[in-house]
Amino acid sequence: MHSTSGVAPVVRGRDRMSPVPTPYHLLTREDPRHRGWQLPAAGAMTLGAFVVAATLIGPGPQDPVGRPLALAVDLGTVALLVPFLLGALWLTGSPALRLIWSVDGRVRWGWWSRCCAITFGVVATALVLGSLLPGSAVAREAAVPSMAAWSGVLVALMLVPPAALGVELVFRGYLLQLIGTVVPVAWIGVAASAFFFAALHGGSTTALVQAGLLGLAAGVLTQRTGGLEAAVALQVAHEVLLLVLEAGEAVSPPAAQSELGLAAVVPTVVAVLAVGSLVEWQVRSTGLSTRRSEAAAAPVPGGGPGAETASGPPRVRPQAPPYPGEIGDDWGR
Repeated sequence: MHSTSGVAPVVRGRDRMSPVPTPYHLLTREDPRHRGWQLPAAGAMTLGAFVVAATLIGPGPQDPVGRPLALAVDLGTVALLVPFLLGALWLTGSPALRLIWSVDGRVRWGWWSRCCAITFGVVATALVLGSLLPGSAVAREAAVPSMAAWSGVLVALMLVPPAALGVELVFRGYLLQLIGTVVPVAWIGVAASAFFFAALHGGSTTALVQAGLLGLAAGVLTQRTGGLEAAVALQVAHEVLLLVLEAGEAVSPPAAQSELGLAAVVPTVVAVLAVGSLVEWQVRSTGLSTRRSEAAAAPVPGGGPGAETASGPPRVRPQAPPYPGEIGDDWGR
């Protein structure tokens, strides 16, 4: 029987093309080139390569900025996550090689620059305000950095961005989209990535809370903006500014912060709330694409694995398996 109302019938389940633009955590899942084995295999390859590299290099907890060579080794080892993960995604043929960056399938450089301006300004202001609080990790006065500390600052400026990119590619990119292939609810992936991010930082309770807050904020920013740019900018601003303050002895090295109370977390709370509000305002002001549209997601017929156009077959594989316990088309979105 044909419909005469002029309205397309509603189709339940994930075996038909959804008219709803795809959010970030479902980008890989809803790409027609995705296969269920690709992301787990890429993750295993990345983890194996990183464990081997870390064992050979022998990095420990982040060294103080006054030891620039050791700091360079630590940050450089973390930065290896970038080629390891991207190489693994390429070897497995996963569409996440492009979709892990943003809903546009690329780095949105103009948006990233805007996010850097926001995060550096907000984090710097939050740290200054934090110095006024008793028990804060930030001192009100700073000393003139030594030559070694200046060298450490230079190392931080060069290596913190690629190290932060590596961390965000793994935790907010790969992990969010991996969990999205199994569970369609965005907040589960955001919470899980924040938990693992904090757990791997270890240290004192204060350090765990700070890492958890930053991880949660980065996950929310990634999901709300449809890409990794804001999350990377937040991590870069936080790490660079803390290392600069550490060089001036206004902040103690991480190893010496075990005795700090929860007052030390206040600047982080202020920073993540302010960054989230300003980034959300900029998303609305600029009309940034935060979901992948039908036209952007449809590949060219016979045009190769990276080809895209406004025409072509639907982005969802016709026989895509349902999520475990799925409840309707848009459940959890």
